[in-house]
Amino acid sequence: MKKYLIIFAFFVLILDIFISRNLLINAFNAILSSNGMLALIVIAIALQFVGHYFRSERTKLFIDQAAKSSSRFQYMALSIGYLFNMILPFRLGELIRSFIIADRLSISFSYTFVAVLIERSFDILFLSAIIMLLSLIMGGSYTVGLVVISSVSFVVAALILIILNLLKQENKYILSIVANVARIFNKKIGDSIKFKIWTLIFGLQSFFNDRRLIKRYMFYVFTSWIFYFISMAVIVGFLPIRDIYQTSIAMVAPYIAAVPSFQPMDMTTFNSIIGWLPIGVSHNVLLIFSNSVWLVLSLPMSVLGLFGLLIYKTTKKSKLTHHPESFSNKLLRYDDISTDISVFLDTYFKGHNLSKVLHKIEVDKGLSLVKFFKGGSDAITVLALEKNKLIVKKIVPAEYTDRLRVQYEWLMKYRNMKSIVGVLGEQISNDYYAINLEYDSSNVPFFELVHSMSLKSSKEIIQKIWTYVFSNIYQLKAERFHGSVRDRYVEDRLMKKIKKAIEEDENLAKAIKPERIVINGVVYDNFYTIMNKIMNHKNAWKDIGTFRESSAIHGDLTIDNILINPANLELLIIDPSDDNQIRGPVLDLGRMTQSLAAGYEFLNSDESRVDLRLMEGNCYIDYTDHRSARYMQLFNYMDNKLLDKFFTKSERSSALFHAGLFYLRMLAHRVHINPTNTLKYYAVGVSLLNKFYQQYDK
Repeated sequence: MKKYLIIFAFFVLILDIFISRNLLINAFNAILSSNGMLALIVIAIALQFVGHYFRSERTKLFIDQAAKSSSRFQYMALSIGYLFNMILPFRLGELIRSFIIADRLSISFSYTFVAVLIERSFDILFLSAIIMLLSLIMGGSYTVGLVVISSVSFVVAALILIILNLLKQENKYILSIVANVARIFNKKIGDSIKFKIWTLIFGLQSFFNDRRLIKRYMFYVFTSWIFYFISMAVIVGFLPIRDIYQTSIAMVAPYIAAVPSFQPMDMTTFNSIIGWLPIGVSHNVLLIFSNSVWLVLSLPMSVLGLFGLLIYKTTKKSKLTHHPESFSNKLLRYDDISTDISVFLDTYFKGHNLSKVLHKIEVDKGLSLVKFFKGGSDAITVLALEKNKLIVKKIVPAEYTDRLRVQYEWLMKYRNMKSIVGVLGEQISNDYYAINLEYDSSNVPFFELVHSMSLKSSKEIIQKIWTYVFSNIYQLKAERFHGSVRDRYVEDRLMKKIKKAIEEDENLAKAIKPERIVINGVVYDNFYTIMNKIMNHKNAWKDIGTFRESSAIHGDLTIDNILINPANLELLIIDPSDDNQIRGPVLDLGRMTQSLAAGYEFLNSDESRVDLRLMEGNCYIDYTDHRSARYMQLFNYMDNKLLDKFFTKSERSSALFHAGLFYLRMLAHRVHINPTNTLKYYAVGVSLLNKFYQQYDK
């Protein structure tokens, strides 16, 4: 890349010099023929070099938040930017300068370019305001052109800063636009777009949330402009003017005149804008001043940039596919990690509060996100780097602290047990509550392993799970009927959740109305119909409330919450949820049935849209059932061979009801996190309730 830049720069430079040769020769002749101007130019150039040092320090301060760099390198990059600004139109040198910095430091190009954009926008805003103020004070028809140029520059710079500020503030409309643009492309490109914008937001917040950095930045801004203005004052001394306003506008105008650059070495546009100065000097004197200023502003740094380009060294890219620093510093670009945090990016740009909380923790340097796990509740679970150690962190909004605190206390109670995940601690803040869990990379989700291991080994693990929880967790009482517990459970966990969901989802409200529903071509009783049948069937309704109580259960014993060490097939149980009205092994059986009988883990990973069809009073829902043959084999094994050893007849019979309830209770949450496939969860839940009732309706 460096070789091509050098060849391109020399080719364009020679071409530009040839095209602009007459303008350059005339400018040099005019300067040399003016007494004392050459000496003034030398002094002005020296002052410009000092001003450029403070400008490059300004950029360095911003860039150092991503990767440390030397002052020498930043000065070199600035000079290369000046070179390409001179030989190319539209100030494209700023892009090339950004590319060189990002390439050399292996950091985000978008962050680097925005750093340069902010630098230039602040300057233009400041200079335009001065020009407009002086022009209005001085008046006269000659100032109209300057006011127009300054006004347009001011508006463009202000818009850029406003948009960047909205991005920094995580404006929901800006985030929505990004999400919609990303959706146009395939998954990989879409993730990459969202990752770039998210890390840009991360970088902006990291910088502007630090007041010390802002103070230093403003110091560099004002110091650089002190030297720039003094530099121009030296040249302005050549002009026969003494009026304070004329002197001031002559010192500021050259910097605004350099903004519009419509062609390489655009001395013509520059001279035209300087020609609008209302300072009462002859055309020839003003032309000498304009040529001198253009040379001071463009030529010395461009020559330096040419040498900088020759000594510029590219960075050898790392061959690591997952460079560890890519996770600890999201502004680095050793490799693309956007796919690793794809789920987080999706939820963040949808505006989910917990994802924003996680983002804030990372901005505050509380952790570095490595992987984001899907969740079906009001919590998020992530793999993160915290104090250079990989941990699993589970986070809930502050209002749900009590729910996760129950899990923390459960894990603390069983922290010394071999097959229960270790808990490291808790964090309490005004915005969230979190618990930290041990992470062991040797453990693999059972869901991933079950499809690659033998059926015999999978069956052994299912048996091992039940043997473990019955031996170590449950403290069983005799089976009895719990009518009032059942009634509260069904009302709170099912009926109220359904009511809340249909109030917020129009399609769900339509789907629930008919008495019958056709799911994947099979006719079922719809929700209210099947619930009425269940509640009016003596044995079915009684079995739901007949179970053995236990003072402790896991509460969320899905395949998703079982980890396996492939080397020795040891299991690790994670993510307990012991906060249900029904406290007994039957609830864990319902959770396992939720997985094996209905493919919960497959449903969670399927983002495809599910549509509702209403025809002739009938409701149709079609979705692809991705449940694997291995899941079916394991469910049949558990149902026919295993459950008799662990569960009573009533508990076995009611498992399908609990599984259906778990799907349906999630709807109040699903309508917010993924409304496009909420109907899939509704369809699965209703079909499970029907299968439960069919046991009694033979």
